[in-house]
This record gives sequence, structure tokens and C-alpha cells, in this order.
Amino acid sequence: MLITTDSGDELNGRIRELTADALIIITRREQATVPFAEIVRIAHSRDTSANGAKIGFGVGALLAIAALAAEDLGCDQPESMAFFGGVATPAPAAT
Repeated sequence: MLITTDSGDELNGRIRELTADALIIITRREQATVPFAEIVRIAHSRDTSANGAKIGFGVGALLAIAALAAEDLGCDQPESMAFFGGVATPAPAAT
């Protein structure tokens, strides 16, 4: 949950407890008690496992493209390739 207070502070964490007049939230560093009178906005984070799946698919697709590019360049040996930013480029010749 993202809690915004009337002073502009933003607290990102999990709700631990609701009291009669305040919200207790646990952030990564601390536990904070925020009175309801000071809360301007409460937003729910939309970070789901679907986001992780999309990121994993993207990384896998980039690696597959890099592997296909390496194959198209005619590089048979993995040690002759240097990967930079997901794009395969031939390694510099040894001198």
C-alpha cells in the first residue's frame, strides 16, 4: 500500500493494523502509525506475479534472439562471443 499524508510524505508498505483513529503500516525500515486525519490518499500496489512473468518472458526472448544472432554470425564456439546488452557481437581477435 502507498499512503500519502497531508504533509506530502509517502509511506510504502503493508498494513499491520487498523485502530479506531490510525493506520499502522510496516515499511522496509520501520513501523509507522499514521492518523486517519493526516491521510490524503491510499493506493494499492499493482505489482503482481504477472509482472514477474512478463519480465521473465522478455529476458528469455532477448537471450533467444542473442543466441540466434550468434548462430547467424557463424560463431560455433561460445568463448568467441561477447554478449553486451543482450546483443551478440564477435569478440575482438586475440593479439
